[in-house]
Amino acid sequence: MPKTPTYRKRKDYTQAIVTLTDAATKRRRDYWLGEYGTPESRERYHRLIAEWESNGRRLPSLAFDDPAMETPTGGTIAEVIHAFWQHTKAQVDEGEARSIATALRLLRQYFGSTPATQFGPKKLRVLREEMARGDQAAKPPRKPWSRKYVNAQVQRIRRLFKWAAAHELVPVSVHQSLSTPKPLRRGRTTASENPKVGPASEHIIEAIRPHLNRPVRALVELQLLTGARAGELLGLRPCDVEMGDPTGVWTYRPQNHKNAHRERERVIYFGPRAQEILRRFLRDRATTAYLFSPAEADADRRAARHAARTTPLSCGNRPGTNRRTCPTVTLQPFAAACAGRGGSWPVCR
Repeated sequence: MPKTPTYRKRKDYTQAIVTLTDAATKRRRDYWLGEYGTPESRERYHRLIAEWESNGRRLPSLAFDDPAMETPTGGTIAEVIHAFWQHTKAQVDEGEARSIATALRLLRQYFGSTPATQFGPKKLRVLREEMARGDQAAKPPRKPWSRKYVNAQVQRIRRLFKWAAAHELVPVSVHQSLSTPKPLRRGRTTASENPKVGPASEHIIEAIRPHLNRPVRALVELQLLTGARAGELLGLRPCDVEMGDPTGVWTYRPQNHKNAHRERERVIYFGPRAQEILRRFLRDRATTAYLFSPAEADADRRAARHAARTTPLSCGNRPGTNRRTCPTVTLQPFAAACAGRGGSWPVCR
């Protein structure tokens, strides 16, 4: 892959500069980016490289990112991103929050100082090309995104401007204009295609089942019997299981699930085989305690290792003798500080 020209400081100046070469004419041109080291100059560098790459490495105009003639109103894209993130981060699950943050980070890197009212379809297409191309020079390097992931990230950026329009941070026309570019189509873009993720083969599940601890093995078996998601079963408590159905089928209605925000009810049914698995975890457990505890899984793991121990008990450490409730090395400085002030601090011995 051809090397990307670097962002550098002009000798004897305080300005940042980058030199581009036309792929057809081999003509070279210097582009002044602004004060060296400032976020604005780095944003202009990223926009210039994106424009150069999207045009087949032909030299962009010196006024490639000049603002429109009309006077901009409202805040910058970085300000809109900050307001949107404060509103959204607590309303989505962890996976969706990571995807939104990735899209917003790239948008801020390229157009953070741009007035939000000036972000249109052309800038969105430039950003979309950068998503598909990736950036090996970034720290850490950013791999090219697949076609479906690019389309999903573009949709999240549209959602940002839809929210901004609903809160009167940008005109409605900004969001409407961003809806005009069509999504990337298979075979009509350079973006990669990822293979579909299918279910695990049954012979693989059978091969790993003997090596799983008791809670994890039960979770795998319940997923095979009920079709429930792992996250739904991990939140299961005795008080959540409804056993009063006259048919003998137990039911479980998780409060948090994939379609909860769409106000759809999710019901998981436990038949006789699933009930037999659950009974082993329902015994002697508080009604509000989770059935599948990581602490219990770790205890089972330690017990299995102890049962498989080949070292005689007369040699090595006895179970539990090499554990401490607090690290001595970490707490010693605090103990010395407390002692100097007339206080005390518990130190492990």
